[in-house]
Amino acid sequence: MSLARLAVAGLLAAAPFVCAQTNAPRPFAKGVLEKIDLRSRQLIIQTGPESRAFHWTDTTYVFRDKEKISPSQLKTGEVVAVRFYPGPDGKLLIRRMKAYPPP
Repeated sequence: MSLARLAVAGLLAAAPFVCAQTNAPRPFAKGVLEKIDLRSRQLIIQTGPESRAFHWTDTTYVFRDKEKISPSQLKTGEVVAVRFYPGPDGKLLIRRMKAYPPP
């Protein structure tokens, strides 16, 4: 077997592992929105017995039902779900956020 074929075979064998790592699901949190600070782009969500701080960026998607909204349209007391990732400074940055309308 030539060196080129051996290299291609090795790449093909490793591809599922590389794809599995890059497509890993983002961490998820859901709870009641306690506080929102538009200036610092931070919101506090009560997730069970504790409250956690999350931050949004210019690329964060925010929805209520199927309608895209801005963070300024969120209301304290409503239930929100967030997909987030740790930023370089340790802050939890929101990728996607969904607000659930009251029943």
